[in-house]
Amino acid sequence: MTPASSPAPDGPLPRGSELANGARDFRLRMAVIDSETEATLDMTRDRYGRTVHAGAAAAARAHRDKAAVEAYATHLAPHAEALLDAARLVLDELPPARHLAGWRAVLDGLAASAAEIHRASAGRPPLAPRPNALSTRPCGRTSPLGRTTALSPATSPTSATASTTRLR
Repeated sequence: MTPASSPAPDGPLPRGSELANGARDFRLRMAVIDSETEATLDMTRDRYGRTVHAGAAAAARAHRDKAAVEAYATHLAPHAEALLDAARLVLDELPPARHLAGWRAVLDGLAASAAEIHRASAGRPPLAPRPNALSTRPCGRTSPLGRTTALSPATSPTSATASTTRLR
């Protein structure tokens, strides 16, 4: 017998309110997990923010990861396929735009992640990693003439954070 929170695989799709409730419950549980973890990690740091109790910090992160997997399995996994299908339907209803391909790629990545989590929770070995679709894009900025220019260290988005990190 299938519980009401997880529909039968060949049964009717859950209603929108069920999907919204599952997503909301997951989001709320993750907020609680995040808050608890940050409070625990704060206790492992000195007043300058440096971790002084590495073992306790590692244990807090492991507990966070385990709680997040449990929250996903409880609140989101039963509805993952239906949520992704609903998101794809909404994207299909939008008028054509350049950004829609990117959102479809995000949904494809989420579907692959959900399938991998389902596979892992069933005890099956993971699939071979596939290349990231976003990594095939040229790295750099597009000039007004449509040419891609490489980012120099001075214009790299991470250069500002890297230089400020060195100053601390």
